[in-house]
Amino acid sequence: MEKSAIVAGALAFALSACSSAPTTVGGGTSAAPSSTVPVHVVIKGGKIIAPNDTYTYPNHTEIQWTIITPGAYTFPDNGIVFQQPGVFVCHPHQGGSITFTCKKNGHPRDKYKYTVNVNDGSTPLYPLDPWIYNE
Repeated sequence: MEKSAIVAGALAFALSACSSAPTTVGGGTSAAPSSTVPVHVVIKGGKIIAPNDTYTYPNHTEIQWTIITPGAYTFPDNGIVFQQPGVFVCHPHQGGSITFTCKKNGHPRDKYKYTVNVNDGSTPLYPLDPWIYNE
């Protein structure tokens, strides 16, 4: 009896640790129940760096890109542009922000090519073209 109580306690501990563990999503860390997928954008040597593949799931309602490199880097009005319009509705935060959000219009499973545009002050950097996967 004592042995089964120890095994049951160890199993309960292991399951509770798994349920609260963060999962890596799109270059950021997000708790599983979150509705927002964070994507970190870095500028290194004048180049935009972001995850090549970002995954979303049915519980995600939006994707939010944030420039985490200090400096004069901001998203222009066309900071995130999807090649296939309609699946994601995108809008910048006001005032040339370091954050850009796109809301999902449903959850059609597929892969979607998009472009990341960032300005260094008033100078546009060369764009980056990664993918979003709706799983």
